[in-house]
Amino acid sequence: MPAKLNSMRLLEKHDIPYEVIEYPASMRDAEAIAEAI
Repeated sequence: MPAKLNSMRLLEKHDIPYEVIEYPASMRDAEAIAEAI
């Protein structure tokens, strides 16, 4: 489980479902992530 961010805490506080997706640290830009998904 990744470290919990304040944004995650806020979503949980308001019972808003979310999904955490982690990527390798070598993927540093939006283009690399877009290619991965």
